Amino acid sequence: MAWDDPACNAACRDFFANTRKTHETAWLRPRYNGYMALQDRAGDVVQACLKGEVPEAETLDALDQLYRETRA
Repeated sequence: MAWDDPACNAACRDFFANTRKTHETAWLRPRYNGYMALQDRAGDVVQACLKGEVPEAETLDALDQLYRETRA
């Protein structure tokens, strides 16, 4: 694996060794097939809540429902 390979690290001045911790602790968006649809639709739900048009509890329920739909 490049992260631990001395030859790979020597070729790139320890890039892999020096960035491994950052890579392993970074937060990445979910990687399931429906995630982009969730992100697209959830924006409208969150915006309505922030505008005071929808209560927080209803917003959370809607986001949960969207998540379940996009995971199916």
